[in-house]
Amino acid sequence: MRFRILTAAAAAAVLLTSCGGLFEPLGGEVSQASGEVSQTMGAPGGEDARVLSIYNGDETLIVNTAGKVLLSGRNVSVLTDAFTREPAYLVSKRYEVKDRDEGGWVTDAATFSTLYDLNGETVRPETEGDYSLVFGDFLLVGDYSDSNTRLERLSTGETVMKDFSYGVPSEKYVGLYDSEDNELVRIDRDGNFFEPGEGPYFYSLSNTDYYVSYDNEQNLWGLLDADLNEVIPMLYENVSVTGDYALVQDQGSTRVLKLPECAEVLSTDECVTYFDGEVGIKCDWNYQFYWLTDARGERLSPYDYTVIYVLDPDVPNRAFTARTNDGAAVLLGRDGHEMLRRGNSEIYQIGNDAFTLSWYTETPEKDGGSRYTHYSTVVDSQANTLIPQGRYSWVYRTIFPGGTEILEGVKTGANNSVIDLLNPDFSVRISGLKSICSVSGNYLGVIQGFSMGVMDMDGNWIYKTSTFRTLEDE
Repeated sequence: MRFRILTAAAAAAVLLTSCGGLFEPLGGEVSQASGEVSQTMGAPGGEDARVLSIYNGDETLIVNTAGKVLLSGRNVSVLTDAFTREPAYLVSKRYEVKDRDEGGWVTDAATFSTLYDLNGETVRPETEGDYSLVFGDFLLVGDYSDSNTRLERLSTGETVMKDFSYGVPSEKYVGLYDSEDNELVRIDRDGNFFEPGEGPYFYSLSNTDYYVSYDNEQNLWGLLDADLNEVIPMLYENVSVTGDYALVQDQGSTRVLKLPECAEVLSTDECVTYFDGEVGIKCDWNYQFYWLTDARGERLSPYDYTVIYVLDPDVPNRAFTARTNDGAAVLLGRDGHEMLRRGNSEIYQIGNDAFTLSWYTETPEKDGGSRYTHYSTVVDSQANTLIPQGRYSWVYRTIFPGGTEILEGVKTGANNSVIDLLNPDFSVRISGLKSICSVSGNYLGVIQGFSMGVMDMDGNWIYKTSTFRTLEDE
């Protein structure tokens, strides 16, 4: 199958239907780049400066690693390119109420947006509409007052398409949809327009060597390689990939194929959801009960679990987390033995060989309410303790836009929480943070005590200001 390329003029002729959203408007005071700069040695500036956001109550401070405040106030944000996943522009918005019902609820409102470059300079003056998505040379502008969205070309300002509803980005293209969720056109990274009906849908996987393909009309699945060449034809009820294996499900059976040659290594009348060459996960076809198997598909775990989680489907997991019907959290070894079990708890994987077990206790209060105290411990795949109980209330992994991962340990108190940024070995890297708002490269947008701004990964302030600053400070 091939896509048929449309010209921009042909795409603009497509008539679509839109849908809008109504909301209670908020204040829209914005302060533009002030020139306030505080830089330390080694902080990237100029074209290499990175942009971070710090959220303080209902206000946002956007600053770069050169220590320059770019925007601050309510309803300001960073607009990230859907393809590169890197910051592309800054946006400020304000809202106007157009109509209310008899009860005072907003029934019609308008959004007004201003677009800035990454230096805080105005690129487009205020216009009615919401800048909802940017990719390459294209910008989606939603017009809530008229319930439509339009596609504009950034370099020329021309409207390429209008009267559609929303856009959905994928690895290779952005699809534009109407209010009934029908895909109308696709735009690739090079700005080419495609009719969606002329080729298969395809979806990116964690394994970047492959894409899952989908025939919308026949509801059948297949597999493509990174160059969109067919690996498995679109003939099956479901196709997925775990590591170097494809799981092909059709008519109540699963075939496990070794990629890229598609050699069959296992065939079973049961549902397989994970396979790494040594260990697999099976479940019933209603997806209610799960168990571990060996490479031949034979059962390893002694019990059925309501779910078995896999952190990374593309590598052999050292252990698996599971839950039981009675709410117990379980750590399963690769041989199917339970390494750890605790009732009324949660367990989740935060690293290749690290798992957080968390739970809470409830204490009745005199006023009839309850006080909840949270606990956690971190163990490895052999249930050896990495972080003992009592140090943190929670320990979890956070993935920020762009793919940067950090480990956070949270201590809760009577009225606030404190966060420690942890190293991979769970030693403390930066302590006493109130929040980690954003991450870009080796820099953090943080609040610590009564200060907020940008830190490097060693806890050195690149830019710092008071959390009590106001818009008038600009």
